[in-house]
Amino acid sequence: MHNGGSAGPSAKTVTVVAVPPWLALGVEAWDLPATRRDDVLVSVQPAFVRLAVLGGSGGGTTGAAGGAAGGPDGTPSPMGTDEPRYATGLVRAALREDTGAGAALEAANRLLFDASRTGHRAQASTAAVVATITRHGIEVLVAGGGAAYAHRDGDWFALAPGDPLTDEANTEWRGWAAEHPEATRADRAAARLRILDDPDRWRNPAIGAFERLRPDVATIEGDWDELVLATDGARLDPSLLGRLESWITGLRAWESQHEVALGRAGAEVHADVTVLRARRLPLPDEAAEARAEIGAGR
Repeated sequence: MHNGGSAGPSAKTVTVVAVPPWLALGVEAWDLPATRRDDVLVSVQPAFVRLAVLGGSGGGTTGAAGGAAGGPDGTPSPMGTDEPRYATGLVRAALREDTGAGAALEAANRLLFDASRTGHRAQASTAAVVATITRHGIEVLVAGGGAAYAHRDGDWFALAPGDPLTDEANTEWRGWAAEHPEATRADRAAARLRILDDPDRWRNPAIGAFERLRPDVATIEGDWDELVLATDGARLDPSLLGRLESWITGLRAWESQHEVALGRAGAEVHADVTVLRARRLPLPDEAAEARAEIGAGR
C-alpha cells in the first residue's frame, strides 16, 4: 500500500469484493502515514476472503518518535533494507496463501525471529489484525496490538481484548512518565523500548518480535453487517465507529492536544494509522436464492 516518502494527510481507497453466490463486500481503507510501515490486505480465495491491517516496527527503529531504518540500534541492515517494512511485506505475503491465518502468522514468525538478536527492539516485527471471512462466519486473529469490531443486530462489539501488553508493563510506564514529566519524545521512546524488550511484559507480542507467538483469536458465527480492523495508532473505541472518517481526519490534531495523556507503554504519538471497514452488500436475487438454499441444506 505504501511506497515510501514522508508523512502526509489521510487517504481513502474503496474496493468491492464479490465471492458469488454467498458474499459481496464494500471495503474502505483509510491511511494516515507517519513512517509508512503500515499496510492492508484484501485477498479473495475460492473458500474465503481475508482482510488484514499490518503495522511494522522494530529493527532498531523507534517509529514516529525517531530512529533510522535498518538493523538493531539503528545500524544499517544489509543493502540498506528497511526491516519493519520488509517484515510487513513478509507477513502480508504469508497471509495471501490459501491456508489458515494462524498457520500463516506462525510461518512468518519463524522467518522473522532471529535468535542471534536480543530483545524486541532488535527484531523487525509486525502487528497484525486479520479477519478470515467464510460462509459460516468470521475468524479474527490479533497479534501485537490493534483493534477489531463487528456490527450485528444494531450493536458494535469488540473482537479483540485490547492492549497486547501486561498490566505490569503499563504500570511501569505510567510510573516512569510520572517521574519524568519533562521528558522529550526521544526519552519516552527509549523508555518504552526498555520496557518492551522483555517478552514477559507482552501478553500478545507482534509477529517476529519473540520466539513464541500468542495471538488473540475471536470468532463470529452467522450473519454480521460491518467489520472494522485498525492498527493501534488509530486509537479507536466503540464510540468512534459511527464517525470513522472524521475521527481519522482530525486524529493528528487530537494527538497534539493529548500527547501527555497517552498512558500505555505501547502507545506512540503520531504513529502510522491504517483502518479498514468492510460492509456487507446486497446480493443479486439469484445469488440470494442460492444462499438461502445453502442455508436450508438443499
